[in-house]
Amino acid sequence: MIVVDVETTGLFPEKHSIVSIGALEFDNPLNQFYQENRVWEGAEIIDDDLEKGVVNALKVNGFTEEQVRFTNNYSLKESIGNFIKWSETCKEKTLAGHNVVFDVSFLKDSAYRSEIE
Repeated sequence: MIVVDVETTGLFPEKHSIVSIGALEFDNPLNQFYQENRVWEGAEIIDDDLEKGVVNALKVNGFTEEQVRFTNNYSLKESIGNFIKWSETCKEKTLAGHNVVFDVSFLKDSAYRSEIE
């Protein structure tokens, strides 16, 4: 089983981007993956809207806008490709996490956006 967590610029994969992917193999916790990437061109970042109870996504995950747009970071395509390659080292490919539906929706959208099948 792979325990996965993604940090993002918001709640919706069609308009927000992954900024980091962290994972470990549950039965072999020393087998870990972590990578930060720059957001895709045009990705939005949720900003504070206190009337709606919305907090800036970067305040939640601790990244700055400069960090998520840093051009020396991996591209989203590279990070997704590296995560898939890493996951092939795991015996069991079932994904688990705190809110795995959220994480998987971003991973799938990012793979599609990056033209990875």
